Amino acid sequence: MNVAIAMHLAVAAAGFAAVSTATPCPQAATAGWAGVRPTHHEGAPTALPYTLVMRSVDVPAVTCFVIDETNRGENKRDSGTWRQLQFGGNALGPTHDAYDDHVRDPPLGIGCGPERWNKGHLMADRYFKRDEDKANTYFMANMVPQRSNCNGGWWSHKVEADIQKYAEDPRYEGHMVFVGTEGEVENRNIIVGSSIPTEYDAAVNGVKHVKWMWAAVCKQGKGGFMMAAGNPNEPKCGDQYLSLGNFPLPKELHGVFGNLEEYCGTVEKWASWEKRKKQKKPSSRSEDKARRDIDVGATVTRAKKKVASAQKARLRGRDIELGKEAGTPRTSRSADLKATTRNKRKLID
Repeated sequence: MNVAIAMHLAVAAAGFAAVSTATPCPQAATAGWAGVRPTHHEGAPTALPYTLVMRSVDVPAVTCFVIDETNRGENKRDSGTWRQLQFGGNALGPTHDAYDDHVRDPPLGIGCGPERWNKGHLMADRYFKRDEDKANTYFMANMVPQRSNCNGGWWSHKVEADIQKYAEDPRYEGHMVFVGTEGEVENRNIIVGSSIPTEYDAAVNGVKHVKWMWAAVCKQGKGGFMMAAGNPNEPKCGDQYLSLGNFPLPKELHGVFGNLEEYCGTVEKWASWEKRKKQKKPSSRSEDKARRDIDVGATVTRAKKKVASAQKARLRGRDIELGKEAGTPRTSRSADLKATTRNKRKLID
C-alpha cells in the first residue's frame, strides 16, 4: 500500500464517529500488522463489528474482534451479498465481476468444476448473532479465494466451529479472535497448474491469492493463545496446522506467531482450554445413590441366603455320610438318637 493512499484513508477515518454493534479490537492488538485500518464503510448505518487491517488495497492482512454478548445467541450462517468496501473515496477489495472472471475456466481463468473456488471469509458471519453484523462481513476486502473443499471442509467444520464455541461462551468474554492472511502468491500458474497468459494477471483488477489463512483466540491479560492455519489454495487446506499439534508451524507464519506471542503470551494446544462440564442436579445424584444402595443391599441379602443354604446342604450331606459309615439306615443322627431313647424307656418299664 503506498503512503499517499494510507494517509488519505487514515484522515478520512479520523472524522467519523463509529457506532459499532459488536466490539472491534483495540489498535494495540493489531499494531504488529502494517497497513490501513478501516473503521467504517460509507452508506451504511453501522460500523464494522471487527477491526480490518488491509495489507494493500486488494488484500486483507488481519481482522479482529473482542468476544462479548453480541457473539452469543443463534449464530447461524448467512447468505449475504458480496460488495466492495467503500472507504475514504477508495474501494477496497476486488470487484465482484473481476472475481467471477478470475474463476472462469482456463485459459481465461483459473477454473471451476471439481476444483472450484469460493469467496472465503476471513471474519466469518457465524461469529455474530445480529443481522447487521453478519451483513458487514460480506465485503470483498474481507475475502480471499479459497478452495471449496477447504472453505466448506476443515476450515469451516474445525477452525471456525471451534472459534464459534468460544465466542458463544460467556466465560471467554473479553478474549480476542484474530483471523488473517500471510504471503501473497505471485504466480497463479503454480496454484492451478494451468497455462494463464501473463497479461491476464495485470487485467484481473487485483484478485490475488495468499499462501496462508490463519486464526487465533487470544486470552486477555497475556493469558495465552491458540492458533490454526491452512493453505487456501490446496485441497482440504493442505497441511492443517493446529498449535502444538502434528504439523510444525509454517515458516511464513513465524512473524504472525511472534506478534501473537508478544500481545497474547504463551502458545497453547488448540482447543485445549477448559470445556464446560455437564452437571447433574443434586436430587438426581441423591436418587442415583439411593438406587445404588438398594441394589447393593439386595445383592448382599441374596448372597447371605445363598451362603446359608449352602451351609445347610453341607451339614445334611455330612450327616448322611456319617450314617453310611456306621452301617445305619439312611437317616439323620437326630432320628437315631430318638430311637435309642425309646429303647431305654422300654427296658426301664
